[in-house]
Amino acid sequence: LLTSTTTLTFTDTNLQPSTAFTYTVRAFDAVKNLSQPATLKVTTPAATTADTTPPSTPTALTATAVKNNQVNLSWKASTDDSGSIVYDIYRDGILLFTTNRTSFGDGSVHPNTEYTYFVRAVDSSKNVSSPSNYAVIAPKESRFKSR
Repeated sequence: LLTSTTTLTFTDTNLQPSTAFTYTVRAFDAVKNLSQPATLKVTTPAATTADTTPPSTPTALTATAVKNNQVNLSWKASTDDSGSIVYDIYRDGILLFTTNRTSFGDGSVHPNTEYTYFVRAVDSSKNVSSPSNYAVIAPKESRFKSR
């Protein structure tokens, strides 16, 4: 007898991976009348090795001011053994945006203000790469003459 319970569920937590088990369940009433047994055969899944390897560092980060209120960023893709990567984009050390692309347009900048960007790759196991190179840029104020 593994256990008795008054609930309809049971969790067995002391199991080995890749092992077959057979569970037999019988119900009984207040005077100990037993039901017919119900049998369930299960095999525990194989042990998995946790992914602890971060993606490679994104490289060649560039920042280009395309307007006085927009900076476009691009970088070379990272690699990872899981194959699934997103990029966290930081502006002045604060997380700005997360994307699965290798480019981003920041339309929330102001002219004549300096911004520092870097990018980190994050894999599906939440392993984080080292930061990319830093890109520093200050979009210039556009000056137009009226006629």
